[in-house]
Amino acid sequence: MGRIKLDTITDFARRGYDAKVVCGACGNAAHWNATELAMELQRRRKPLRVEAVEPLMKCSACGKRRAVIQPVEQF
Repeated sequence: MGRIKLDTITDFARRGYDAKVVCGACGNAAHWNATELAMELQRRRKPLRVEAVEPLMKCSACGKRRAVIQPVEQF
């Protein structure tokens, strides 16, 4: 069995995952529905690739921009 590539937020949604966004500075974590996150990024005309989205996200606790996006099972 091979690995599944999840390069974009829409890949998360297609495969049935949500996005867990963890701050690399303070460890604060937020859970996002991948479909809603992709729609919001498209509305704001932002890229959907994970490595392009991570530097755009700002931590609500400490204000740093060191996000790490990970796939998580949908609730």
